[in-house]
Amino acid sequence: MRDVAVPPRQPPLIELRLWRQFLAVADELHFGRAAQRLNMTQPPLTQAIAQLEALLGLKLFDRTKRSVQLTVAGAALVPEARDLLVRAQALPLVGAPVPTAKPGVCGWPLCPRSDLICCRAGFGPFASNIPRCNWS
Repeated sequence: MRDVAVPPRQPPLIELRLWRQFLAVADELHFGRAAQRLNMTQPPLTQAIAQLEALLGLKLFDRTKRSVQLTVAGAALVPEARDLLVRAQALPLVGAPVPTAKPGVCGWPLCPRSDLICCRAGFGPFASNIPRCNWS
């Protein structure tokens, strides 16, 4: 019998909407209040969290009739999900120079320094792909 190489499993593609919903429930620890905060009803929010749990293969919340608590896995994902949403919100600003920036050097409204050295770390692997920016 021949050994067959199994390709590595690709991580699931998860919409930002699901991460926003996860954080709302994690912050409120109550599906009804989280749904209200998101301007939606509770049943679709419950379904969205179940979908996220299925995609991840993890239980994110321990639920009883009286309480909702984060699991260890859920608590570990909270800071990562927050960071993801902050970075996603900043993406439209990538490569958008401030009008007073020097040619070849980006200036972003999010950065106190015009040379952006302070922001490079925040964009990690994306930093080298930003057009029109001189990171040195």
